[in-house]
Amino acid sequence: MYMHKYEWSGSQDTGDCSVWIRSAQIDFDDGSWECQVTASDFHTQDALSSFPVRLVVRVQPRKPKIEYNQNQVLPGHNLTALHGELAVIKCVSHFGNPPPILKWFLDQNEVTPLRKQENMTEIDIPKTWVAVSMLELTISKENHGKALRCVAVHETYATKSSSVEVRLDVMFIPETRLLGIPSNDLEESKDSVAIRCVVSANPKANVVWRRQGQNQANVVWRRQGQNQAASLQELLQFSPVLRQHAGYYICQARNKAGESHPLMVQLDVKYPPKILSIGPDRLTTAPLFTSATFECVAEGNPQPTYQWLQRLPTPSDVILERGWESKLHIPNVTYDYQGEYVCKVTNIIGGTERTIQSEAIALQVVGAPQVLRHITSPEIIVEKGETAKISLVVCADPRPRVVAWEWGSLRLEAGSELGEQ
Repeated sequence: MYMHKYEWSGSQDTGDCSVWIRSAQIDFDDGSWECQVTASDFHTQDALSSFPVRLVVRVQPRKPKIEYNQNQVLPGHNLTALHGELAVIKCVSHFGNPPPILKWFLDQNEVTPLRKQENMTEIDIPKTWVAVSMLELTISKENHGKALRCVAVHETYATKSSSVEVRLDVMFIPETRLLGIPSNDLEESKDSVAIRCVVSANPKANVVWRRQGQNQANVVWRRQGQNQAASLQELLQFSPVLRQHAGYYICQARNKAGESHPLMVQLDVKYPPKILSIGPDRLTTAPLFTSATFECVAEGNPQPTYQWLQRLPTPSDVILERGWESKLHIPNVTYDYQGEYVCKVTNIIGGTERTIQSEAIALQVVGAPQVLRHITSPEIIVEKGETAKISLVVCADPRPRVVAWEWGSLRLEAGSELGEQ
């Protein structure tokens, strides 16, 4: 035996062959040990050997480290991965004996790897081990900011374990939603609009509003050069809103992870009706029994409705409705249609009716005399002995030379009286 290294610890006389191994060293002492008793003589063949006993000389492993994509992630730093990705993350601990047991934790919850831990002898120090644990983790944005720890469990550590912790930095494609979409009518030069495109993204996303019809390839995503974009910030704002702002607007956001689905909103700017033209002329002359056409052109949003009104040339200023479209076509002109015409256009904004009326234009009918029978009652009843007054409206252009009433063989010119017969 070797003093101060290997010494008997018991009495050999009593058969106790226990041995002291002092200052155990992995290079010399780690391994399998047997106790052997030599034969009493050559012929007896009574030599004995014990079962091997494994002596493990503990060596403290180095602090574990986390690797991702073949690069070490330093303690406290971010491990950046994409949402939905199946990330293969490695935890390695070198030069321990026996190899440490490696465990994974996401915040305070233990995560069990699908693969078993692999332990391999070190090349540089063959009697020590490198322990490797591979964690396949489906990356979810719900885990963004959580702590991922690898814990090495080994008796040689003062606290029986040593750990390394990194922070999950989960990149995900921007998600957008719209706030402030108008629920009521927007009236030109009166109302304002402010629609916010709220973005949830990691890393931070650039936001762009573009009007439908713009070429997306021409949209500048950087916050420089605002051509081809309605807005390069979350807020799309018009104060006040004008009719040229009307249209469909699309919000999109982009970051390193990708591009959000487009969200579309329509701005429908209302404005009251305005008459652009009426005609063809201020005065139109039409021969009797021919046709005449008037046209009223107006703008407005919503599209206005039309109404043609005729003011008859009578003392009572009777008003007649003659049409409900932009064009008023009279296929057979009679003296009934002579008079002044106005075009009335109407739309509704915010539940309120908006109306405007054109200047009057006139229709003059020329032709042979014609009696307008509908002006007076077709039957007049009087008591015997009373005076009867019969009147009809006769139209002609030029003015008729003679107007007369006839009853049987009697003839009475207009303006004359007939005594009792």
